[in-house]
Amino acid sequence: MKKFATLAAVTAALVGVQAASAATFAPAPSGPHVFAGSVQVKKDGLTYTCTLTVNANVTSASTATATASLSGGFPCALISVTGTGNITHDGTNWGISGLTIDPPISSGLCTGRIKFVWGGNTGTRTIGLSTPFSDSSATSGNPCTLVGTLTNTSPVPNTITLTP
Repeated sequence: MKKFATLAAVTAALVGVQAASAATFAPAPSGPHVFAGSVQVKKDGLTYTCTLTVNANVTSASTATATASLSGGFPCALISVTGTGNITHDGTNWGISGLTIDPPISSGLCTGRIKFVWGGNTGTRTIGLSTPFSDSSATSGNPCTLVGTLTNTSPVPNTITLTP
């Protein structure tokens, strides 16, 4: 019986580590909340300096989505970012899942979760991206890496709050 209780406790602890936390977003509904900034985009050894724009929409107190686009010099505007991602908190980190990044000069698509550091719920809101923290896994080749800081550009001041 003691072994079973120990096994049950260990199993419960492991399940708890893997479970996503219930993030809350405010105000709900609201958006788009626009974040933009210069980022280094790297895939298969090629690095580009682009402007990344993320449009976040709070659809309810428990759901927020994001779309993104890249612009700037060659080939930034040719790097396709498609899909509507979900902004989530996995119990440890914020991230966006559901976006596909397609760099035309590299092999494979990047479809993995992009983790980010939320710059806080007061003052100017920011989204921080760093490598390897924010790397998005690829269908082939190396992952996509994104490095830079996105700052709230609209509305100003922004009142969006993300709470894990």
